[in-house]
Amino acid sequence: MKKQTILITGGAQRIGKAIALSLRNKNLNFVIHYNSSIKEAKDLKNSLIKSGNQCEIIKCDLNKPGQVSKIILKSKKNLWISRFSC
Repeated sequence: MKKQTILITGGAQRIGKAIALSLRNKNLNFVIHYNSSIKEAKDLKNSLIKSGNQCEIIKCDLNKPGQVSKIILKSKKNLWISRFSC
């Protein structure tokens, strides 16, 4: 069965991080968005990978519409995602 992918915006800290960690044993791929918290994003990525998940971290300023599509494009490229659904 193909793994599902979860995208967590603002996922490197606080609630986003807690969501990712609570789902890490659910056989998911993760895309963790961050804007300025690169150290926290890298630490979370390493934790998820150690748990057997695939994880991609993506820097993006969600206040800039031109950057938002980068999250989807990079996720598709690096995690072999064929489609996103909302």
